Amino acid sequence: MNTNMINSIVTNWASETDGRLKVALAWASSNWEFRPQTQVTLQIRDELTGNKPCLGIQIPHARRTAFYFYGPNGDDLVEEDFHFPSFEDEAGLRIALNIVYRRFMTEHGMQRFDDSAEKIPEFYRPNLVEKGEVWVLQKDSPKYSLRELAPSTGGLRESGIELHPTGKNPSDLFIRINNDRSQPQHYIYDKQGKFLNGHIPAFFTESELRGALEYASRHIDGVNKNIQKNKSKK
Repeated sequence: MNTNMINSIVTNWASETDGRLKVALAWASSNWEFRPQTQVTLQIRDELTGNKPCLGIQIPHARRTAFYFYGPNGDDLVEEDFHFPSFEDEAGLRIALNIVYRRFMTEHGMQRFDDSAEKIPEFYRPNLVEKGEVWVLQKDSPKYSLRELAPSTGGLRESGIELHPTGKNPSDLFIRINNDRSQPQHYIYDKQGKFLNGHIPAFFTESELRGALEYASRHIDGVNKNIQKNKSKK
């Protein structure tokens, strides 16, 4: 896609999605050259806190990584860059824009969305069981086993997957990821079912799912090694 295509696609998407979205053509410095990029910004007001959450998206027109950032208060925003979902064509760009917009509005706009009926590629809405089983088979040490979760009585637990280390697990930590992608979720839990650190965003993609599984397994493995090391010293 050329410069005019990207800018017009984003501009049209913004006008169709939220009238508060602002789109501008700008120039970014890269290797001492100025290259065109499309910038998207959105600032809303939280009536409860008085904060003004802000979203920023930067999409270079050259073959460089697009990124986005958002925070609870645009007046005092510490930029933490996140990779923008990859795209190859207009449909992919629109899906990626929707993912980032919905993440922001879910976390800071007090909204909740449902994309289950949308016809989008699997990369953007991965099958948890299928992708989890592939990860388990490809995983080196420590090994994990996967079980599929059904919703519990009373809705205390949603459908999804759990992954537990197959060997010694003195920490009793495990991974749980829900099928409901319409809100951010924690994914490292203890034996009481309380969540610990580990956070996966709303509308996570396949690559983000793989990253979450890798991070969680390394964290659990590290905690177990520390427990075993401390026991051996006694």
